[in-house]
Amino acid sequence: MGMEDNKWNFVLQGGEIIFFRRLRRFASLEQSLTVLLTAEIIAAVYYDALKNVTGSVCLRSICGQILIDEEKHIEFQAETLINT
Repeated sequence: MGMEDNKWNFVLQGGEIIFFRRLRRFASLEQSLTVLLTAEIIAAVYYDALKNVTGSVCLRSICGQILIDEEKHIEFQAETLINT
């Protein structure tokens, strides 16, 4: 069985992990928001760790911008989840 046959693969596609997209397809709005929020939190932890360990000024800057974006995403999705 190839990766394309595995319905739960974790391959990145367009910046999003396919697993999360497939999981949301079968979920209620609340469940979908919870999955999105989880993905955003995982991304924030990852980019914060990467920013802290890299010696590249350019990569630190990119990670910093991504973290700013992720913070806004997390805030929006958390507020939406609270109001659902």
